[in-house]
Amino acid sequence: MSVPIFGPSPSEDALSVAAFQGFDWDATPFAVVACEAEWCGHCKALKPDFEAAAARMRKVNPQVAFVELVLAYQPPHQDPDPLATRQFAEEAGVRGYPTILGYYKGDIIATYDGDRSEKSLVDFGLSLRAPPL
Repeated sequence: MSVPIFGPSPSEDALSVAAFQGFDWDATPFAVVACEAEWCGHCKALKPDFEAAAARMRKVNPQVAFVELVLAYQPPHQDPDPLATRQFAEEAGVRGYPTILGYYKGDIIATYDGDRSEKSLVDFGLSLRAPPL
């Protein structure tokens, strides 16, 4: 199943956890995932650089997607699966917003804590590597 992402198929919409669970890891094995809250000012400030990094990454390495993942909703929006969202946040270690994670084929391989500029986000995406066997 293919889902809208900032990567090979850009979209203006962030994903729910339920939609993210359908991510096509065969088509795009790496992802930089920004776990966000709709009400979060830091998340809103990240958005322009995150989208610019996604656009740049599509040109540099389309094997790395940039995904905005909503974990906390603001009315009138509602979480389509609150239990799955809560479980995802706990398993991913999300303690604040935004939390930026690096994925390889569905597994978290890195947590990003650097500068939130376009260049730094692209550099993080390019640094993602498959774990050794």
